[in-house]
Amino acid sequence: MVRLQDIADRLDVSPSLVSKVLNGRLSTTIVRPELAESIRQAAAEMGYEKNRSAEALKRGRHAAIGLLIHPIGTAGTGITQDLLLGITEEAHRNKCSVVLDFFVSDEEFHATAAPSWRSMVDGLIVGGLTHKDLGNDLNSWLHTGLPVVTAHDEPVHRSIANAG
Repeated sequence: MVRLQDIADRLDVSPSLVSKVLNGRLSTTIVRPELAESIRQAAAEMGYEKNRSAEALKRGRHAAIGLLIHPIGTAGTGITQDLLLGITEEAHRNKCSVVLDFFVSDEEFHATAAPSWRSMVDGLIVGGLTHKDLGNDLNSWLHTGLPVVTAHDEPVHRSIANAG
């Protein structure tokens, strides 16, 4: 993994300058256009990628969507696959990752959607077969500020259905 320090060492500049150039946050820092381009080129050549965890801490967002699915349809019909493909395509188009897990029972749902797991995502999509008893859980998440969307053939809970 290439670090800002590695790029700085290669070009004999400070890591903070490399960071400012790569993040487009020069503010009052003056840098020659040729040097800025050298920094961007070295980063590309060395395969530099932003540290997503550090970025999430800084922005207070994870660029990740939680996806909890109760598989629907008979194996091989493609219903669940179509749902997953549609959601992940849109997430990737918006530069978001998807944290995916499956559940069958309400107990599995609660185990999967533990508080530590929910802290990794910016929003939650719950889909597949309907679990009407989960409506109160989903409402409580909405009230904590976690956006929740359901993708079911019928509303999970009236206030969830009207929340969007």
